[in-house]
Amino acid sequence: CCSSPLLRTGQWETSWVSARDVAQHNVNEAEKTGANTIVTTCAGCYRTWKKDYTEEYKDLLNTNHNFKILHTTELLEQLLKSGELKPKSSIKMRVTYHDPCHLGRHMGTYDPPRNLLKAISGVELIEMPRARENAWCCGSGGGVKSGYPDWAIEISGERLKEAEQLGVESIVSACPFCERNLNDAISKCGSKLKVYDVVELVNKAF
Repeated sequence: CCSSPLLRTGQWETSWVSARDVAQHNVNEAEKTGANTIVTTCAGCYRTWKKDYTEEYKDLLNTNHNFKILHTTELLEQLLKSGELKPKSSIKMRVTYHDPCHLGRHMGTYDPPRNLLKAISGVELIEMPRARENAWCCGSGGGVKSGYPDWAIEISGERLKEAEQLGVESIVSACPFCERNLNDAISKCGSKLKVYDVVELVNKAF
């Protein structure tokens, strides 16, 4: 674990682990590989590696590194622009994109996932009224899913209603926490929406 759940909930020291030990372990292990870039599919890991380890909590964690940190959607967008990633099939689907808090508001990464969806033949992307820096949280982050599960579902249910009003078939995100909580809300509310990670649709089309 990148230690993001510990950092978000203020659990710097627990009876079984400290956020500092976890962070230092991760940086040390990554450095042993000789890699210069770290790619993560989790929005929380992205923020933690790119901002918390090097800026926000650098002194408290005693961490720093020289890795280039990419979210999977950023890497895939680069491959798309370079021509290494080429569409192979069409997906006929009306979708809306849900901005994860850690990827969007916290880090300003809005366009790569959208550009990937727009590049898929047959996919129609329709934006929700609350998008980008004003996006409504899925309700899962910050320890809410663990501490207040019913509230997390209620928050996610509001997001589903917003998507349903657009007449889309699917809500797409780029965070496993968002995907999990939106799916839980769908089961609870009986929504007919499908939830996908951007990478799942890219895998189908490219």
